[in-house]
Amino acid sequence: MDGLEMFWGGAPKPLNEDVEIRGEFELTRDLDDEAESEPEYYNPQTGEGAAAKKRAAPDLAKSLRVPGGLAATSKKITADYDSDDGRIIELKQQGYSDEYVAEKLQQEGRIRYVGKTVGSRWLRLRKVLEDREDERLDDELSDWHIGEDEMVTNIKAEVDKKYESKYQQLQEKKWKEVSIYLADKLGKRKYTAKACEERFEAIKAGTALLPIELDDDQAGRRQMRETRIAKAKADRAANEEAVRITAELKKAKQEARKRAREEMVAKREEETARKNQERKERNRIKREREIIRQKLKDARVIRLAEMRAQRDWQMEKWRGEKQLYKNFTGKTMPGQGGAAVRKRKTNDGYDTDEEDELDDMELTEESDAQMTGEEDGGDEESEAAGNSRADSALPIRNKKSTNDRRRVNPARNARGKGKGKAPAAPAMPATVDGGFNKAPVTKETLLNPRSIMNLEELDACLFSRKLPRRHPTESHAEVVSRLAHADNDLTVTEINDLLRAALEPISGKKDVKIQRLAAAEAAHSVKGSAGLISTELEFMRGYEGYQGEFAYLLDEAEAAASDM
Repeated sequence: MDGLEMFWGGAPKPLNEDVEIRGEFELTRDLDDEAESEPEYYNPQTGEGAAAKKRAAPDLAKSLRVPGGLAATSKKITADYDSDDGRIIELKQQGYSDEYVAEKLQQEGRIRYVGKTVGSRWLRLRKVLEDREDERLDDELSDWHIGEDEMVTNIKAEVDKKYESKYQQLQEKKWKEVSIYLADKLGKRKYTAKACEERFEAIKAGTALLPIELDDDQAGRRQMRETRIAKAKADRAANEEAVRITAELKKAKQEARKRAREEMVAKREEETARKNQERKERNRIKREREIIRQKLKDARVIRLAEMRAQRDWQMEKWRGEKQLYKNFTGKTMPGQGGAAVRKRKTNDGYDTDEEDELDDMELTEESDAQMTGEEDGGDEESEAAGNSRADSALPIRNKKSTNDRRRVNPARNARGKGKGKAPAAPAMPATVDGGFNKAPVTKETLLNPRSIMNLEELDACLFSRKLPRRHPTESHAEVVSRLAHADNDLTVTEINDLLRAALEPISGKKDVKIQRLAAAEAAHSVKGSAGLISTELEFMRGYEGYQGEFAYLLDEAEAAASDM
């Protein structure tokens, strides 16, 4: 209770003492006894008895009793508080809310207050106690100690800052009233509030000029007045000019910001319009590319079906002729090998110029699709990264089935069995007129996956690899061989770049990567997208590279196929 003694000058009185409780109990008991000792009520005029009166109005003593505490009565706020006020002070000092204090008083059988009454009574009690505490401190004032003077000075300076603006406002208001009252006394307004303040300060400091009537130097006073007027005009003009310049600078900055915002908005709108136009163009190109791809796919399917039907008809015709010849002559018809079959194909119209024209048409459409794909792919990296291989302009080769009998590789089987011997390839390319070096054609280059590509597709590969263009005297097999030799001259880094561009993995050794690169380029060709590969017997029969000195390779492949 030391803190309470320092604030109020004394601790609150003890609560719920035995003497107080006993006194309240005796008072309640006396009131009850007096109520019971009163004579029985009876009204002879109305015949109303005590029972009716009890029903009409409760007992007076009992009506003063409030459930949960005594009825609230008016009590004066003094520093010499009673136990109820002391209990309020104690609970509020401990930080309890007004509602809690009111409920606590009711539970303890004290005066019944509501929360709002407790709060207002606490504020008034605190004010009275603070005044009593101030009186006690003034009466018991002790000497000031070291360091307290500086603290008072610093705190006073901080408080002055808080009231400085209010003080200035009051000063202005005061001198305005002084000028108004002075005008009332003089009968007209001659001096402003500023003039009154300056004159008063000059009189107070002893620097005020004499009244004009008492000054002998009237010319000097007149000149001083004119100088003051001129200076005031000049200062006013300078202030107006400064205000004008400031306003112009502010306006210029606002206009500059406005123009910048307008330019930014216009640029953003232009950029948005450009992107929308580019997006529309990409979508249009993509739709056209899909249409072209579907048309090419349908045309390839139809053409391959026609080629297979023509081939089957030729083979059936050749077998019939062979059987008839044998029946009539008893001998085997000469020219029954692969060379005769190939000759019959050429003579009967198989692999004619019409097929070459169809391949040229397909390549032209495919090149257009590739060009649109290149224009579309250079826009945004995010879109390019998200495009699948199906979105490319190049057709996708269907995955071949390992159980399909048509995928049997008789050429490789023949090569593995070692039947026949191929002539050794020259170490250096052959030189033709004009200094152009042709690449030697070997068994390995004939089996290269690029053999199924047409000349236009090979020209595109040469162009993309920055190799010399195809020479007029250079055959299809020689172009494939030149590309194969160029693959061997590439570094691993260059091969990896080409594989990434073709969306192929870059794992494995160099020879594996070279084979993967050639297979990827072949798969993107017209025939490769239809599922054709260079080691199929169907392709080898119509390929020009297997004529002449390499005809034995076709014979070996056919023999291997017949053995299977």
